[in-house]
Amino acid sequence: MTLDNFTKHPDLWFEDGNVVLVAEGIGFRVYGGLLAKHSKIFCDMFSVPQPELKAEDTCEGYPVVCLPDDGAEELAAVLNIIYDTNSSKRFYSRATRVPFLIVAAAIRLGYKYAFNEIKDEALRRISLCYPRDWKKSHWDSHWHGGSNQEQPETSADAEGIPACQIVWNPTGSIVVFHLARQLGLDDLVPAALYRCANDLSVESLFAATNQKDRFFTLSQSELQDCIQAREDLSAHNVSLYGILSKLKISPECALKLKNQDQTSSCRNTMSVMTTHAHASHFMDGRAVLDPFRALFSRYKSHESANLKHSKATNHHTTGSLAEVGVPSPSLCSACFSDIYLHFLRKQEGVWVELSTKFCPYPRYQDSDADNELT
Repeated sequence: MTLDNFTKHPDLWFEDGNVVLVAEGIGFRVYGGLLAKHSKIFCDMFSVPQPELKAEDTCEGYPVVCLPDDGAEELAAVLNIIYDTNSSKRFYSRATRVPFLIVAAAIRLGYKYAFNEIKDEALRRISLCYPRDWKKSHWDSHWHGGSNQEQPETSADAEGIPACQIVWNPTGSIVVFHLARQLGLDDLVPAALYRCANDLSVESLFAATNQKDRFFTLSQSELQDCIQAREDLSAHNVSLYGILSKLKISPECALKLKNQDQTSSCRNTMSVMTTHAHASHFMDGRAVLDPFRALFSRYKSHESANLKHSKATNHHTTGSLAEVGVPSPSLCSACFSDIYLHFLRKQEGVWVELSTKFCPYPRYQDSDADNELT
């Protein structure tokens, strides 16, 4: 094989490299020993005695490995982690948000070629934004705004470590859902499917079945699941907001017997919340797992006292609902707690359904050698 058969990659062509990888007409001349150190597949490949190579199987005397099922961009992403010090530091730094496609490439090729350390770091990052336990991870806050924002809101801890450690991509959930299904990564399915069904239009989902880019392609069965999830979430959303119209004043309402005005205020607030939900068309949507932020956004400026302080003093308060992400300016703490628990139970039921109904496949098992995925 000659250099006329492919184009050298501008950064990943080392003149003293001893093996050439070719993907989508792009050649990467790299160091086989370092590649083998990171990949069990390549380690086994290079350790097996090879017969004398034909001229068409070499380039400038070095072996050529053609990777017809891999994209040049995704291969470059993984090779940069291995061979470029700055890329490696950024990828493994907990304080850095890594571009989405790098993480996706690291997962797919990590499984295929057993780049285990790279794969594990990529899974750690993606799992922060698409976690199995939505409550513990507060994952909906990472993606607040859905497809209507260029970048979702993220939070950081005291050391500045971002809660979501990937750079968001508007159609990234399609990639995550597709990878999760292809690799049997069931822990990623609920959040990825929810985001596909809630954030993307039907047109976008159908378009994803015809993409040339392998990352952004949905199979027909994956598309069917996304459409079914949209229908299910719409039904659940109507049911969820229907809770508001059925709620009664909490029997534990702190001021129910002492202050009839407060009881009336709680009743009125529930009525206002229901009217707001209808008028804002929240019931027509599918955001069943993050309704509080949307429903109560107009009340954010009224947050004040801490909910626990309110319970201790029996004073009416808006509650510091930062703990649950929702301000409630006109409800006593007991009535708010009732509403919150009703919503929470419904949300948990929806999450369980996403985790079971759409995860029919056995969990993917790591293998040291035989992860030949195309």
